[in-house]
Amino acid sequence: MADETRIWRALYAAADVFRQQAPWNALTEDYLFGIRVPQTGEIHYCCVTGAGGEHLALIVYPGDAGLRAYEFLQANNELPPSRMFMHQHCVSISFEDRAQLEADDLAQIKQLGLKYRGRRTWPMFRDLTPGLFPWQISTAQAQELTIVLTQATAVCRERLAEPQLFDSPTGIEVLVWELVDIAWIAHWHTPDHSALPLPPPVGFDAARAQTLRTTLPRNGIWECDTITVPTPTTATEDSTERPFFPTVLLVADITTQGVAPPLTSHPDVWQAQLGDHVLQLITEAGSVPREIRLRQPQLAALLKDLAATLGIRLRLVGALPAVEEVADQMIGDEDDDFAGFDYENPLLDLPGFDLKLLGPNASPQITSFFDELLRQQPGPIAGGLPQLPAPPPPEQPLPTRARSRRRGSKE
Repeated sequence: MADETRIWRALYAAADVFRQQAPWNALTEDYLFGIRVPQTGEIHYCCVTGAGGEHLALIVYPGDAGLRAYEFLQANNELPPSRMFMHQHCVSISFEDRAQLEADDLAQIKQLGLKYRGRRTWPMFRDLTPGLFPWQISTAQAQELTIVLTQATAVCRERLAEPQLFDSPTGIEVLVWELVDIAWIAHWHTPDHSALPLPPPVGFDAARAQTLRTTLPRNGIWECDTITVPTPTTATEDSTERPFFPTVLLVADITTQGVAPPLTSHPDVWQAQLGDHVLQLITEAGSVPREIRLRQPQLAALLKDLAATLGIRLRLVGALPAVEEVADQMIGDEDDDFAGFDYENPLLDLPGFDLKLLGPNASPQITSFFDELLRQQPGPIAGGLPQLPAPPPPEQPLPTRARSRRRGSKE
């Protein structure tokens, strides 16, 4: 307990020094620098926000995944807040009003014997991981973050003193500091911007798939895509469990003008459930689709082996109007904010959504979508999908709904 207290006090002290320097008065979030963490060797990419006076913070993006998230958000800075959260992969050290902190934050500050007064002076530390609700950081993260925050303070001080010193020669490199012996040394680092590797194909019951291929007729064209529902949920009633934003697999048959029951699951689990779910949809439909249209190469890679066994052609297309229409009806206007994550939609009822058939009772607008889609003939995937690595060990599925959304204790 004494060691934990020491770690957290050190983090708050480092945050106080950083805030007193007020680097947001001279730096903007498009200035990125890196700090290599000695314990792991991973580069944490950092930027300062608050130049407009709205959100005073140091945002730390861990590793290549964090850097990709930063670059995506910089390139898509017009996204509404509800979409921005879906892509965040970082740790935030922000300075808030007291009212913005939650009970756990205030209890920790009191336990540490710390006091803060005034607006935008109260430190708040949050882990933001794609698919998961923003959450308090763990003690292990606090220990690592103290190193990053302390060195970030020194970097910002140097940047404020010599604004031109850290400008990239080509605009591509990032200045990274790493600990060599007992001194922090800066050098230019060129980040890896190569494409992310595609995921391995999902596992499935090959015998069942072969039986479906030989016994069922071949009919229909499916659209298939995933969305993230901006409604946090939990897998159990445990109030200490971190809520997640469910991943939903949508499948629309543009031939029959129907929408299949969606797969709704934890973002870390849905891929392990994908193969069985598709086989069940085919069984219930009574036919094997001739073609599945997708816009995500990652989803095509996941379905590669299953589609080959079933004799289904996969096509990558630029848009999927049918599933987009269904998604809009399920989660509403994507430009709507869900401040406080209290967003609720009457069409959403986890763990299963009400089946919304687009048949005789469909609106004329939706029916016209399908009529137009049936006339489209997008091209096949050029050259097929690349070779993929061996699949990871299977994950255990989680339930997908609980009532509690309360934050829990720290790890």
